Amino acid sequence: MVRLLILFAAAALPVFAAQPTTDTNLAVISHVTVIDGSGALAQSGMTVVIEGNRIQALGKDGSVAVPRNAKVIDASGKYLIPGLWDMHIHMFSTRASALPALVANGVTGVRDLGGLLRDIDEWRIKIDSGLLVGPRIIRAGPTLNGRQFGVH
Repeated sequence: MVRLLILFAAAALPVFAAQPTTDTNLAVISHVTVIDGSGALAQSGMTVVIEGNRIQALGKDGSVAVPRNAKVIDASGKYLIPGLWDMHIHMFSTRASALPALVANGVTGVRDLGGLLRDIDEWRIKIDSGLLVGPRIIRAGPTLNGRQFGVH
């Protein structure tokens, strides 16, 4: 179940995104309250080990091995939730500079229902390569309303 959850701390994410982790790309969020989205009660005093963009370990503080070379974020008083998705967005009026704001507010994925495909594909490549902070973008295609949005 842990591997299926992609958790991000909305409160800690701006710090996490602004400062890259160590050379090994390891990060630890400690002393955090986890809300896993399953309906279970919030679990306080948790530690999460993240490598790259995957959770490697999750457990009570002190029960999870903290790698020596990891960047440790003390999230006391903070909450960790599953990444949020915006399931209806039109990115034809969006600039690349707006994408980090989505992530900073906990939106880790969007479904674009009609936008400028060339721009969206460029952003997806930059996000995947780490050149741009932004959410995962699923695109449906160009806008089909008689105007030329999304047609290049």
